Amino acid sequence: MKLKVDIKKVIKLLAKDIYDSPYALLRENLQNAYDAILMRKAIDPGYANPCIKMNVFGDKVVITDNGIGMTLDVVENNYWKAGSSGKNNEAARRAGVVGTFGIGAMANFGVCDKLEVKTRYYASTETIITSLEIENISLDDECIDKQTSTDSTLPIGTTVTAFLSPGIILTESDALSYLLPYVQYLSIPVYLNDKLISQKDYVSATMIAEESAIHCENTFNDGSFEYHLRLCAKSHTNGLLSLHVTDINHLGVSVKGEVVLIQNGGTIFGLRNGFGLAPLALGSSFRWGGIANLLDIVPTAGRDSLTRESINLISSIITSVENNAVKMFSQYDACDLNREFLAYVYQHPNMTQMLATKVTIRREPTDDRIPLGSVQKQMDRREVRYYPGSDESIIRMFANENNYLLILSNDAIRRGIQNRYLSHLGIDTIPDDVKANDFKMIDLDTDETSIIFRIEYILQSDYLINNGKVYFSEITHNQPVLVEALNDRVIIHIQRGTNSINYLREVYRSDYSLFDGFVKDYVRQNLYPRLSSYVPSATKQGADALMKIMKQKKDLFSIEEKEMGQIDEVISDYLKGQATLADVHRASAAIYNSQKQVVSAEMTGPVEDVVPSVKANVDETPQTEETDQNTEEDIYMPQPPLLRLDYQSSMKLLRTDIAYPVLNNHLMFLALSDKLFDRYSDFFLEPHSTKIIWSTHKVVYVFTHISSEVSMYYDIDLKEPLPQNMTGGHPVKSTTIITKNKIFVPVPAEMNEYFNLRNNPRKLEFYVRFDTLT
Repeated sequence: MKLKVDIKKVIKLLAKDIYDSPYALLRENLQNAYDAILMRKAIDPGYANPCIKMNVFGDKVVITDNGIGMTLDVVENNYWKAGSSGKNNEAARRAGVVGTFGIGAMANFGVCDKLEVKTRYYASTETIITSLEIENISLDDECIDKQTSTDSTLPIGTTVTAFLSPGIILTESDALSYLLPYVQYLSIPVYLNDKLISQKDYVSATMIAEESAIHCENTFNDGSFEYHLRLCAKSHTNGLLSLHVTDINHLGVSVKGEVVLIQNGGTIFGLRNGFGLAPLALGSSFRWGGIANLLDIVPTAGRDSLTRESINLISSIITSVENNAVKMFSQYDACDLNREFLAYVYQHPNMTQMLATKVTIRREPTDDRIPLGSVQKQMDRREVRYYPGSDESIIRMFANENNYLLILSNDAIRRGIQNRYLSHLGIDTIPDDVKANDFKMIDLDTDETSIIFRIEYILQSDYLINNGKVYFSEITHNQPVLVEALNDRVIIHIQRGTNSINYLREVYRSDYSLFDGFVKDYVRQNLYPRLSSYVPSATKQGADALMKIMKQKKDLFSIEEKEMGQIDEVISDYLKGQATLADVHRASAAIYNSQKQVVSAEMTGPVEDVVPSVKANVDETPQTEETDQNTEEDIYMPQPPLLRLDYQSSMKLLRTDIAYPVLNNHLMFLALSDKLFDRYSDFFLEPHSTKIIWSTHKVVYVFTHISSEVSMYYDIDLKEPLPQNMTGGHPVKSTTIITKNKIFVPVPAEMNEYFNLRNNPRKLEFYVRFDTLT
């Protein structure tokens, strides 16, 4: 009994199993053409202008090269013989060929029904033309047609024409998408339907080349590998990192080629002598992508991946390179921006002290960021501690003119690095508790008792803290204020003799008329941040009570005809069934809550008239440990208003030329509409946060109550648009000024010039709308 083989089916199955797409036909023949060019370059000194041309005609593919060509022996015993390769020899390896498997022509028959090959060897005048149709394939009979020609005008090289099987159509666009990863970086020209698709430079395409980028290089030898490493990184944004590795030696043996990497690049693609082989994924904190163009790597027979030996080689090179690259990068400030660099440091605890010197940490009370490498146990004659929490009241307590407090990040990776670094330096955390030793009233002078009584009165009248008790104390750890809750009472301990208290005493003695305003400002700036959780309105019950008050006020107002607008159109739509009752309600509410505003130079006045306590010389205002820093948390934190309820103002715009700390450096304040004052002034009497958004004709304020249960928007529709490109938005530190008849809110610095009407005849006209949001 004879073993029988259906060779046609075997060939089709073999091709289908090995090659992932019909377009693999293009890749395989193009690789053969490239190898032919490499082999000719290696032995033909006069060879010039290498080129590959590929044409896709839908049902036919033609690939032409001007490489070494084939002799009759190679055609018969290599090309048309599966399992035999004419490139599996030392000469071919020296030339740097890509293919060595010897699948040859047979793989084409997974896609085509007929294959024609025309070839002329570079040192011969004979052209050999062979062809085979799949229907004629036989293991026993002569099935390949062969012709020869001695026409010396025929070109050197090889042309392969594949006639595609019925139902298989290759398009130019799909061919281009498939081929680019394999051919785009070839140094020789490759044309697809006369369009150049090769000769791209992967180094320039991968390496960061900004003028402001960091550039450094060095040569390393870690025992196994020696190489030259060039590093380029962005000096801003995320500190993105790119690497170029050349002159590679492994255990003293040269590894021909180079590696180019870029952080977060997706995939590393393996190239052999510029020809794309396959992608590979390697685990790394940096998620490298890029190119590994090495002559020592080879694909598996299926072409869909690299051999394990190739992967191990590339992985070992990249591991070594990464270890040295982070050492280079750690010397630059940009490493602090690079998330993946921080992850690497976090994953290598034993390298923290060496790599993390440029990693920054927040420092209070200066509200800056300093590199860990600059941290010492004592800095600027202040003791240095660190805090692993996020309680702003604790931060304010321990960060002052006598102490620096380093705040660990909320990000787990950065936090871990900071904690490890500071612990190694022996930096202490903040103490477990702070104690206060109170002075008796009999031990205080008149100035101090007046300050205590005034603070208690302000806490009761302005903040509704009826159970507050204030003491002058001697507080441990140089803390200026300590707040405690004992037996349903709020106890406020104030360090006796601080700069701020001494300043209040001086005001009390020299100008008593300013005393109340200065104490209000002291409470607002220095005590309120520590007392905010004890303010009754901060609770949901407080918010509910506020809403009830505001809803009751709605019944006190009527709508005048001139304020109605075009609500009849909405009502008409409602009667037609084209609008809901909710639409009518929204339209009427918008009209009811709208008001036209006009602001002119005559309506502009100095803020100092309304807030007289700022008139004191700014240079004399103590910059003490209690002065708040505008951290992001502070900006979002609800703040109480500046109350001047005994003052009546006719102004609609307040301005100043001086950046007062009491006013959080705002230079201009806009009065909200009278209608809003009548209806919603109760909202603004309580602590709230402020966010402002502006663009073209719109400026929108969003105020949020301390309870976070109630918000209010104030929509300004400008008649005269903002200057071109003036678009933005951000929170501001709430600095609401309330007089007997007006509510003033800060104008963001970006719009100061727009609202500046001093010595300016123009008027600002705009409509405003407002409402609560719950």
